[in-house]
Amino acid sequence: MITGATVAVALVAVRDAVGAAGGILTVVTLFPLVFLPYIVAAGVLIRLLVERFGGDRLRSLPSRALTRRGLFLAGVLLVATVGGSVLAVAVAAPAVPPADWPADRQLSYLERSDQRDRETGAMVDRSRDYRRAERVLSLIAAERVEGPDELFDAAVVLQHGTCPAHFELAYRLAVAANDSAEVDASEWVRLTYDRWQVSLGEPQRYGTQSGTFPVDTECHPPIPTGLNASAVVTTPASIG
Repeated sequence: MITGATVAVALVAVRDAVGAAGGILTVVTLFPLVFLPYIVAAGVLIRLLVERFGGDRLRSLPSRALTRRGLFLAGVLLVATVGGSVLAVAVAAPAVPPADWPADRQLSYLERSDQRDRETGAMVDRSRDYRRAERVLSLIAAERVEGPDELFDAAVVLQHGTCPAHFELAYRLAVAANDSAEVDASEWVRLTYDRWQVSLGEPQRYGTQSGTFPVDTECHPPIPTGLNASAVVTTPASIG
């Protein structure tokens, strides 16, 4: 586990140095790290089930068509990814906090919930991202997002949105947070800017994005009426 984490950190550094290729390697490495506990549990479970119920049948399979080892590994991966994701969603804390909490406490919770979902595999339930984005948008529309930490938390959540307007807003929030003396959000400025540009069908500048994003798709959840993403920060900073 420690070795895997070290490799992941190294690949993040490579991503920053060489762009999208490093980003792809980072994703490939982080996937097994996220699902490693599920893979171990699935391996033990399937081994016990095979020994208890399917040993004779498995030994009778033609080795050239489908090896026992190949079937075992395929079963482990299937159970780990599907079962692990279902389990992660089932035991995850609520995606959004109570609406009567103070805004700063809500945003802190939303940011932690967003990142925790990506550590456990619960991000497969996209409705959790939608609910978090909806709450953040409502707080912005109510002008309750003010301090640099709150701006940063809102940016983290909205960069997992669904449309260019979400990503633009995440970028501008990250810029506003980064302009303060309290928060260093320069990495998030680069990430959200690239994601915004890719969603517009434009080339990215910093090479932070390795996946594909729908271009000019409808926002889900929608941007609240009267909220102008371009006006959140009037003078975006330039991050080299």
